[in-house]
Order: sequence, then structure tokens, then C-alpha cells
Amino acid sequence: MNKEKSAKTVSEFIDLMHEKIATISTPSEIKNIWFRGEGSNNISTPLVPKAFRQRGGSLNDTFTKKTAYEDVINIESNLKSSFFREAEMFLNKKGINNNEWNKYFLMQHYGMQTRLLDWTESALISLYFSISDSHFKEDDSVVWLLSPHSYNKSVLSKLSNGTIQTGSIYFPQKANKIELIDKNGEFNRDELFRMYLNLDFEHNHKSYEKEFYPLAIYPYLLDERMRNQKSCFTIFGNEVNGILDFKDNHKFLTKIIIDKNSKIKIRKELELLGISERDIYPDLSGISKSIENKYSF
Repeated sequence: MNKEKSAKTVSEFIDLMHEKIATISTPSEIKNIWFRGEGSNNISTPLVPKAFRQRGGSLNDTFTKKTAYEDVINIESNLKSSFFREAEMFLNKKGINNNEWNKYFLMQHYGMQTRLLDWTESALISLYFSISDSHFKEDDSVVWLLSPHSYNKSVLSKLSNGTIQTGSIYFPQKANKIELIDKNGEFNRDELFRMYLNLDFEHNHKSYEKEFYPLAIYPYLLDERMRNQKSCFTIFGNEVNGILDFKDNHKFLTKIIIDKNSKIKIRKELELLGISERDIYPDLSGISKSIENKYSF
């Protein structure tokens, strides 16, 4: 079997990107691809959010998945309540709408464990993230590519038993409990996303499946860092290995391998293209790190 071609330069990465995008989208689809860089192509929990990675090891067996999910149920409400209480001053100072979704997005963006998985709409930013993890210097890294509209269409169609046939990306806002299916038989997306936010899947309605796979969502860009990183997320439900376990994921998901011996070279090229710490992290720490890296090559 031929080894999959890996990217050794930014130019090779871009060429492979165009090839890969053609495999997960058609000319008639919205040209919106999300990217995620991971430091190693060999990690045991690819495309898994921090909340489910905490246990370590593989998440391929049913028992481990169930245990990981139960652990998150037991601890997440405590984490959220503690963060929400202490984030109040930050929200007020920044003039950020104080709702549960915004606070959950900020939890993720500032390093707490959540069921949100980071993606970006910038291919080069994802490439930067894939080569910047010092823990995996000896491994090939990887950039994942997701067609979020195609993916959401598949998941929403499954959850709604075919009622929803669009893959639009949602801006969740409301978090008040309502009926999932209203008196007119309409599927309420606000309620669906509330269920994801609060891990509230204990319903007995027969018209939808029990497997809540991740969904692609847009956050409001609440600060400069989120804006610069062109942030977007997938939120995980009760399927711990989510996207990789979804049937026929090759139709909307693919990846590019980044050569482990070319990371420094690619980093230099990205610097020349205007992608460095100061662009990813727009504060003094990002500027300092960017200057250090510039003179340490």
C-alpha cells in the first residue's frame, strides 16, 4: 500500500488542500470548509474535545465511551457554574451578552474542558496549530478538513427523521427549555441545541434517534482572539467519538498529513505569510513569543 503523501512546504499543503476539498464537496455546494490542526497523526483520540480526552487512551470500546460520557455529566455542571460565577466581571467589562452559550464558548476559548472542538475557517491558521505543539516534535502532524454544511445536513436529517434537509450552520442563542417538536410538527433547533448545551438528552419522544452526534455551530466572535483565529466549533452530544464514528464520514471529512521533518521550514514560511503567534494571540504574550521564535531559528 502506498504511503499517503505528506506536505513538506506551505505550497504542497495548499495543493493537497485543493485536492482534498474536491473529495468532500461538489461544485453546487457552498464553498465553506473548516480546518483543524492537530500536533500528531498518531494520537489515540483524534477529533475528540478536551472533556472526553481527559481519561486518556482510546475511545473505541463501548465501555470506555460510556464511562467518559458519565464522567462529563458528573463534573460539567460544576465546572460551568464555577466559571459562570467568576466570569461575570469579564463579561460586564467587555460588554458581552451574558447568556449561557457565550459563557460556554469562552470556557472553551480560554482553556477549560468542554465538549466543544475547535475549528477555524483559515487553512493557514490550522496549519500553524498543527506544527506548533511542542509535545509532538517527532510525529507527523495533521490538518483535518470538514465540510460543515454537508456534515450538519447528515446529522440533522438523522436526528429529525428526515424532517430537516438543510445543513445550515446555526448561531445558538436561546437556552430555555421548549418542546423539541412543536404542535405543528416542526423541529425546534433552539431546543435541540439547548439539549446539547446542557447534556439533556433524557427525552422519550419516539420521532428522533438517541445518538446525538456532534453538530457544527458558529459562535459570536466575542473577543479579538476568537476573531483572529476565525473560530468555529463542533459541539459534542452523547457520542463521545462523534465525527469519526458517524457513518460515511468520508463524504464530508478528510485530512492532510504534515511531514514531521518539515515543521520548522513550514513555520518559517508561515511567518513570511503573516501567520505567527502575534496574529493568533493578539496580545503582548503573543508578540513576545513571535519575536522569540523569529530569532531562535
